[in-house]
Amino acid sequence: MDLKKRNDKEWATLGIKGYVMLMIEFLRFSPSYELARRVHVQKPSDEEWQKVWFSMYQKERKEELTDEEKNWLIDDFKLVQKTFEEYGDITHVTQRNFDHWWIERGMDIYAVEHQKPRVWTILKLENKTVPEDEKAVNDEDRGEEEDKGELFQKRMNRYLKTAYKREGEPPALILTVPLGVDKKQTLSQIAKLIEKANVPVLPIAKKAKRELTAQRLRSKPLFAALHLLMGKSMAPKLVLWRLGVRTKVSPKNAVGLDPTLNLTTQNVDKANRMAILTSRALKRAKLLTENAARGLFPCADDRMMPYFNYSAIYKRMQAARPDKLKTGQIKTKK
Repeated sequence: MDLKKRNDKEWATLGIKGYVMLMIEFLRFSPSYELARRVHVQKPSDEEWQKVWFSMYQKERKEELTDEEKNWLIDDFKLVQKTFEEYGDITHVTQRNFDHWWIERGMDIYAVEHQKPRVWTILKLENKTVPEDEKAVNDEDRGEEEDKGELFQKRMNRYLKTAYKREGEPPALILTVPLGVDKKQTLSQIAKLIEKANVPVLPIAKKAKRELTAQRLRSKPLFAALHLLMGKSMAPKLVLWRLGVRTKVSPKNAVGLDPTLNLTTQNVDKANRMAILTSRALKRAKLLTENAARGLFPCADDRMMPYFNYSAIYKRMQAARPDKLKTGQIKTKK
């Protein structure tokens, strides 16, 4: 990618780059995304991949799918394939080499083509003179004697057709800034006008191919969901309350619970409460994963869920981080 073109795009993505990295991690857990990868590589017939696709949902539900559900799932898989076409094989994409993926794919998905918005001078009003040179808009009018209103209109039109269009036509205020007065007071007044306009500063490029789904982005719950999924993948047979304590689903409710000890009559209620909280958190984490496979992130909207084969998932984790995950899954008692 051309360096100048990259710099023009990257300004709009700096606030979301870390969240896209988290999305990659969720995609690694997704059974749907993994099937899309296998279909891309192996190129099976429609009948073959549909058989596998349907079985993933039947195994989760333990009942046969209706014809209506099968038709819906066929259309649904097209969304997963579309996401795969954009994000590609993320098997070996980790924090260490994420920048390479970002340049090759991520920036084209989340960046915008327009330049970073900046402040421009449209017209400088003086007692007897016409405006000073303003290179960004144009200086053709320099030295012309004409009515200030007409001159303002001419230069404003020129700005709207050039710089403003190149910047993607963002929300803006047209202000008069008095010169020769206290700068601190002037900046304070400008700040109040900006605040009054009440235009939110979004951490995403709204004109990109993809948008991050949530308006308010918080990384802490996303890391917690990934930590829980990893804990489940490492010890899939571990009972929920023990899993919840180990992965710190709710430190407040974990007080008095030791995942290495047997339950007593004094803490069985606490364990049941922790199991319920862990079950809810695990469901939400899986929803984040499967919605990500449809290009929706971060999103925990309810949907039909496929079966999560944690042995296969753990192997994908090992493929991504062979130096950190050299051993197999933890063999633990329920």
